[in-house]
Amino acid sequence: MSPARKKPAAKKSSPASGLLEEIRGRRETTTAQALGLLDLSASSDRESKLSLLSMAARHLADPKVCGRWIELAEAEKDVDLRRRMIAPLVSADPRRIPDPEAWVGLLIAALSVDATRDLAIGSLGRFITADPRAAKALTTAYAGEKSAARQRAILSALCTFDDPPPGIAKLLANAMDRVDADFKPALVSRLLRKDALDTKTLKALLSPTEPASVRRLVLDHVTDRAIAMEKELAEVVAKDPDPGCRLAAIQGLASQGASSDIARKALLDAIQQDASEEIRREALLAFEHSLELTPAVRKHLVDALPEVRSVGLLQTLLRLMVPYVAHDAAVRKALLDLLGRNTKGDLAAATCELLGRYASWDRALLEEFLKAYETETDDRVRVALLRTFSGAPGTDPRMTTIFLGALKSPEGAIQTWAAKGILHLPLNETNVPAFAAAAAALLDPDIDAGVRLELARKIVRIPSKSPELRAALKEAAQRGEGEMADLCRRAVDEAEAKSDKREVDWAQWLKQVDVERNAEGVFPDLFMHYDSNPEMARRVIRAALNPDVNLYQVYGYDVSALTLIQFLVSRNAVEDDISRYCIHFCLDKDSSYGSPDSYLVPLFSNLRFPTLKDDLWTIFDKRTEYGPVLMRELLIAAYGGLETLAAEFRRRIRAKETETALIPYLKFLAGNLAWEPAPALLDEIVKRFPTPEEKAFVELLDDAFQTLGREKPVKAPKPPGPGFADE
Repeated sequence: MSPARKKPAAKKSSPASGLLEEIRGRRETTTAQALGLLDLSASSDRESKLSLLSMAARHLADPKVCGRWIELAEAEKDVDLRRRMIAPLVSADPRRIPDPEAWVGLLIAALSVDATRDLAIGSLGRFITADPRAAKALTTAYAGEKSAARQRAILSALCTFDDPPPGIAKLLANAMDRVDADFKPALVSRLLRKDALDTKTLKALLSPTEPASVRRLVLDHVTDRAIAMEKELAEVVAKDPDPGCRLAAIQGLASQGASSDIARKALLDAIQQDASEEIRREALLAFEHSLELTPAVRKHLVDALPEVRSVGLLQTLLRLMVPYVAHDAAVRKALLDLLGRNTKGDLAAATCELLGRYASWDRALLEEFLKAYETETDDRVRVALLRTFSGAPGTDPRMTTIFLGALKSPEGAIQTWAAKGILHLPLNETNVPAFAAAAAALLDPDIDAGVRLELARKIVRIPSKSPELRAALKEAAQRGEGEMADLCRRAVDEAEAKSDKREVDWAQWLKQVDVERNAEGVFPDLFMHYDSNPEMARRVIRAALNPDVNLYQVYGYDVSALTLIQFLVSRNAVEDDISRYCIHFCLDKDSSYGSPDSYLVPLFSNLRFPTLKDDLWTIFDKRTEYGPVLMRELLIAAYGGLETLAAEFRRRIRAKETETALIPYLKFLAGNLAWEPAPALLDEIVKRFPTPEEKAFVELLDDAFQTLGREKPVKAPKPPGPGFADE
């Protein structure tokens, strides 16, 4: 026999489980007591029933108690008692109701009794999306309701629908004009979301008599749905008293393109007349981002210029106008008039700053800036003008004079930009006096310290330092600090050590650079001794242009290949090998080395270079980041005249086989739209490819014609040939 099994030991219950059992038991007891109270109330008199219901109401959170409570409320004949029983559950979480269908049925019945109607309306709104009976009952109740307050309560309940069904939407639409102004936006927003309002109603809702919040809802809807209502939007822009509505209407017109004259006039009037600066700027941005700046529109913008009193608005307006300075005489005159007008300094400064970007390449405009500087007294404007001068290419003795004069100004910003202007001058024999004069500013604390350090680095490279310059550098070495003081100290020491003049060993210099590939100690002394032996000097410079000669390692940025070439340009000594070097640089160095412009300029000095024309067209096709105006002038000089170049340009356009091959030509013309042959050459490109497909080609072509303010020519359809019958 197998041994008898031991009985398993009884599991000991944990203290926590015992506590849970005790709580559960108490809850069941409480529920039973509450249910007993409710059952007892069913057969009690009114006073006892009130007392029993009051005690049972404390346990309505229990689903069993709540369910029994609703059953008794349905059966209750006393209207006041039924109201008292409905009231505790009106604001209850619908998830607490154990039988929602029974509860909704009770509420629907309560709608027919005046004493419980208000409670039922508020509570039915919580079930309107879950139980179709609730929506139907409220809709029926609304039709027979006379009280405006209850009608609003019913509508508020029906607005629980974010996307109301058709029947509810129709009711809301019919009630829309009978509700209070503060409630109307709720109805309108749901009807708009449902697309339940036709265009006629939308137009009516834009009336100034409608609440501003309703008008804004409609305007946002019209913009979002791209509903064609330009006339109505224009009226809002012109007449609506609410700035928010006018702003929304402007955005709507901009998003739809404002194709009508009415819409464009509304925007232009807003730019000139609206009291809100934000709205005036938004109307301008509509033209900047969405609308075509036709000659008529540009005239309106020009007319608006004299009334502008805000810097921000003026900057936006100028951004629109500046691209047309080159070929729109009215725009050009209006912008130049701003310089001559007695305008507030901040407005004039903003004008100079934006126009200055164009003046850097427009010689006539730069002349106007130079004239303006002579009479200008406002420091903010003078700073903006100096910023333009410091970035202008080439050198002009008048600018050098202006920079030196501005260094003596008590205004630090003026001094700093004057110093930056001098820094942009090439360090050649012509500009040595200017750099020497600028040495007095090295210790001026009002000038940016970084600018003074860069100025010192350039000044100390002057080969032969006059006694006055040595004295200024010595003072800077004694009173200055850090790297600048060290630079000046070394420069003074070297100048004093070289005060005894020595003969130049040209053969040794040539051997050192050409054979040893070492240029240390040769520059900038060679510049000062160039006239004693120009031929040998040019040979040394050509040798120094060899890539194996590391000029940067010896001189940093002070002496570079470009420095040597610019020196030869100043001496009118650019020979074929220098032209060849510049052309190879433009072709072999990518954009990481910067714009090729600096190496194109020296080619002006040797227009007889045999392959110049062909080389320029090779650069034209390969590089696109050159200055288009610079390339134009260089090609005109190489071809000996504008008409000859235009003929060659036309011939090359006709020879191109693909749209891609013509993209460099389009980019060139886009930067030279003021060039007289440009429009005709653009027409030639359209004839060559009347139906282009390449995106970049199409965008460049469209932008060019838009800037010119012209329609792109359309190729005439080919006349039909003979048909089958003719054959």
